[in-house]
Amino acid sequence: MTETYHYIESGLDSIYLVNGFEMNGGRLKIHDIDGLHRAIGRWLVSTRKKLSGGEIRFLRHELELSQVTLSALLGVTERTVIRWENDRNGRNSGNAAADRTLRLLYIEKALGKSGVSEALERIANLEDQLNRLVEFSYCEDNEWHENIAA
Repeated sequence: MTETYHYIESGLDSIYLVNGFEMNGGRLKIHDIDGLHRAIGRWLVSTRKKLSGGEIRFLRHELELSQVTLSALLGVTERTVIRWENDRNGRNSGNAAADRTLRLLYIEKALGKSGVSEALERIANLEDQLNRLVEFSYCEDNEWHENIAA
């Protein structure tokens, strides 16, 4: 009977390896670690439960995104992403839309298709532009009105 290995190096408490690894002199060697991480990511995004903090962190690392970049893509603050990732008390209590969007971003990367992240970046850039281009005019009706510059 072979022993399983509790793969805590993934940052996830629930991952055990049945095979595909070797222990040599106390050092762990995993066969096709990139493939293992893709399999873990596919499993995470296919579950119906809300992502835990560790799961959010794992997916963010696999997407090669900083907390700042992920926060911009999801439309939340960096502090919010940090809070989600530090949630060790069960399921993340964060935004359900952000949870789904993070899953879509990972699916996009895993399948090698583009679209989701590009659309999110365009939305974030458009919001930034709109925020900078708002002007206010005091009009003949003696009230202030916003003007969005073209």
